Amino acid sequence: MRMNKSNGVRVTSSRGVRGSGYRRSNSRRRDSGSDSRGRKRRRKRSKYRRSRSNSPYTSRRRKHKHKTRSCSFESDVSRSARRNDDSVGEYKGRRGDMILDYCIIRDMGVGTFGRVVECANVLPYCHPSKKIVAIKVVRNIPKYVAEAEIEADILRRYVKVNRSYEGFDRIVYMYDSFRFRSHYCIVFEPLGMSLYDFQRKTNYKPMVVHDILRIGEDMKRALEFLHQRCSLIHADLKLENILFDIPFPVSDTRKRDFRFPRVKLIDFGGAVHVDYPPDDEDAGQMMKNVQIINTRQYRAPEVTLRAGWSYSSDLWSLGCIMMELLGGDLLFQTHNEHEHIALIQKMIDEIPLSMRSHNPKSEENNEPFFGSSLDLRWPSSCASSSEIENVKKVELLENQISKHFHRARVSEKDPDVVKFKNAVVAMLAVDPKKRTLK
Repeated sequence: MRMNKSNGVRVTSSRGVRGSGYRRSNSRRRDSGSDSRGRKRRRKRSKYRRSRSNSPYTSRRRKHKHKTRSCSFESDVSRSARRNDDSVGEYKGRRGDMILDYCIIRDMGVGTFGRVVECANVLPYCHPSKKIVAIKVVRNIPKYVAEAEIEADILRRYVKVNRSYEGFDRIVYMYDSFRFRSHYCIVFEPLGMSLYDFQRKTNYKPMVVHDILRIGEDMKRALEFLHQRCSLIHADLKLENILFDIPFPVSDTRKRDFRFPRVKLIDFGGAVHVDYPPDDEDAGQMMKNVQIINTRQYRAPEVTLRAGWSYSSDLWSLGCIMMELLGGDLLFQTHNEHEHIALIQKMIDEIPLSMRSHNPKSEENNEPFFGSSLDLRWPSSCASSSEIENVKKVELLENQISKHFHRARVSEKDPDVVKFKNAVVAMLAVDPKKRTLK
């Protein structure tokens, strides 16, 4: 501010107005003195407010308020979703945070779909059996949300309505499903570790045949319930989707009197409902859906060849699982479709002519599986020399089973060994019409 000597007018500059400044006369200041004093008072009050907002006491109160907001309900869903999501849409809730009426206790697992957290229901009138639950919080990505909605719908429409039938107790029980901060959540009963986690923690040590048969019996009951009562094909059987029904420390397995808990089947996001019973003679032909299902190592040959799959594809996956538990390693160690079919033919049997007649092409390299004479194009279709060696060294399925029990010093005449061998051979029949559950 400066004084103009010629006329006694003060000149001030304004940062909010373009140009060098503006002029204000003394007479105008005198005329609007009351307004000027009012502006000064308002300016002082606003300054006082700013000083209060910057005080340490207020900032501490704000921090405390921000911490407690995670356990309250917010109307602004999009803002809360951004605050509780990471860059890939995964829910970042921590211990003590609330998901509706459920308080997070700990993490139970993380996957590509999202997270599973153990929670406690805080409602006082909650049934004791539903006090502790496992909530699957799906990533905020349309693909995974759609699969979770399908899973909840399948469990609600086809599984829970048949709860009175045998085998229902081998399926994970779903309590509820809802949306929370742009995430789809499914509330399940809490279970123990998966078969894959158990193998990983035991350094992939082979299991005893008696325990494998017990797991196989539980899965047999689960599949019979799904196939016969619900008309469902699970379509994603693997070690990760079979869980022990109660948690237990791995160290307990060293005890002489230890018995493995029962197992249950989970993850119905890829399940398929069909309109015909499994005992229909043309079931394999009626299912003309040729989309790829299952993880590759547990995939039936008719799925790989796009020959139309049905209920029996689940049996093939279960046979692969039982062999993996016996040997501690994947039965089909492959990452190539042509190699996978070559391993099946070398280990088990030739592909039936009915599955070769349409001569499908692999989606990986767009090359047909079979030649003009419907013989497998191998090794001309292989991608590397290591694949040729892998197929050459593989042994027959029956020989692999015998070698496992020989190393374990168990007689092949043992009733459990005979039962295991018959069950696996029946489930791993190349022709889907010949597969059975024994």
